[in-house]
Amino acid sequence: MSGQETSIKQKIQGLLPASDEVIQGTVMGVNPIKIQAEGDSKLIIGQGSAIIPQHLTDYTTTMDLSLDRSKANRIAISNSSANDLSTLDIASASVTIHNALKLGDRVDLLSLNQGKKYYVLGRTV
Repeated sequence: MSGQETSIKQKIQGLLPASDEVIQGTVMGVNPIKIQAEGDSKLIIGQGSAIIPQHLTDYTTTMDLSLDRSKANRIAISNSSANDLSTLDIASASVTIHNALKLGDRVDLLSLNQGKKYYVLGRTV
């Protein structure tokens, strides 16, 4: 695979103009957000420069849920007739997703507008 773009970072960088780049950082604060760029201890990306997508926050959304008892390991309901259920359907349930960035999270950032804004692409593993 020599010479081929193999990582997501490399593929994204191949699509960007030369002035924009993908960098890594570590979350140093969460309220307000502070992300320190790796390899540059002076570059701290703050609330005014960071663009955090919804999927990297705690947020509430609605969903439909359908569980088939034959395919579920366990369905527990506080109701005596729960054992008689073969399926469970819940429509328009409100759920909260807890996925906010946390101290120490390592993230990929897309530098935009010559480093004036940074879009947080996601966590790195």
